[in-house]
Amino acid sequence: MAKLFLGLAIALMLATAVLGFLAKGKIDTLQSQYKGTKQSLVQTQNSLRNHENTLKNFRDPFQEARANISAHRGNLQSSGNGAEGGVRVEADAHDGTFRGNVQGGAQVGQHSQPQGKSAKAG
Repeated sequence: MAKLFLGLAIALMLATAVLGFLAKGKIDTLQSQYKGTKQSLVQTQNSLRNHENTLKNFRDPFQEARANISAHRGNLQSSGNGAEGGVRVEADAHDGTFRGNVQGGAQVGQHSQPQGKSAKAG
């Protein structure tokens, strides 16, 4: 009976040694993958920080132009309040004709037709 237990113990020790050896190979592989992934993560984080700093320091080249457009738009709108009523041109979305007079105030009911079209064509 003692020989049986001794044989069983030896078999268990050999099985444990084999499993440990196989696991060590897998552990080494996983550790090398982990190191590679960690290095990739550090590089990605550094790249992200560089891009964030670039965005923080970026000066929009059109920002000044947008501010100037807003100022000019206000000037154009305020200049239309004179004696003539400013320039008003309205477009008819259906037939592409324009109403109004660009030299004075809007004149309702006046349609300008493109050349080659009669007033009755349509």
